[in-house]
Amino acid sequence: MKNTGIFKKVLVAVDGSEHSDRAVTYGIQLTRQNKCKLYFLYVIDQKIIESYKILKKDSNKIRDELSEKGHVILSRIKKLAVKNEIPVETKMLVGIPYQRILDYSQELNVDLIIIGHESTQRPWTSHHVGSTAKHIIEYMKCPILLVN
Repeated sequence: MKNTGIFKKVLVAVDGSEHSDRAVTYGIQLTRQNKCKLYFLYVIDQKIIESYKILKKDSNKIRDELSEKGHVILSRIKKLAVKNEIPVETKMLVGIPYQRILDYSQELNVDLIIIGHESTQRPWTSHHVGSTAKHIIEYMKCPILLVN
């Protein structure tokens, strides 16, 4: 697959949400058009695991559940990409989501990050950018595609 566009490497951060699923669609379409390399990243949020520890609940159990969720999401996305004849690489990391996304994107030296717009369920904040997306926008140097 010879690159034909301005993007050579694209990273899509995924979490299984509706916004994330739309980001996956954009990533696949963009890769098809530009013949670029596509990466998908799922981050297990360390804060969730730590909150279980503070509450003296089984943090290993929640970590395993989040890991299983990540594997299911990444497997589904990989099947979709393969169906569209798009070679992809998937990765799962543990940590603060925006930090892991930033670190991994810099490690790969990506040209574009695609991330879903995350909003809370509260109607008075439904038009706000989620905290992970907000941090990515604030700290990343490459172009970012924020998908509603």
